[in-house]
Amino acid sequence: MQSLASALNINIDTPTNAIALKAADGSEWFVELSANGEHVIVHTDTGRWVAPTLLRQDDLERLLALNTDLSLMQGAWLGIHEASNSLRLMTTVPAACADVETVDRNIGKLHALRETITGALLGNRGTRPPAIAAA
Repeated sequence: MQSLASALNINIDTPTNAIALKAADGSEWFVELSANGEHVIVHTDTGRWVAPTLLRQDDLERLLALNTDLSLMQGAWLGIHEASNSLRLMTTVPAACADVETVDRNIGKLHALRETITGALLGNRGTRPPAIAAA
């Protein structure tokens, strides 16, 4: 992670060696080392309105069912991040080959996948987010 941070010309000084990046569209991307140090995990929110606790059960099930579509997900997966109450799109890169180009390629792949998933989630609902349960 230190060499990746150096190549990106950023400093990291956290116990987890996590790097948070903000894209031009305002989305945040996270790059961190797995607990065993064997993989670099790249992940992002799928959107603030996709808080799992606010989604209707059928919408949440439809989203999580995308994990079984191997051709769509291409090694990525959707998971619930309880601390932030967000649905995250994640992938891993073996730490041994986690250079800037590889991480950038994976971020690009996740970005395109996020757009596809957002489109699938919205379906024919136009630009409105899925119906949410009243809090």
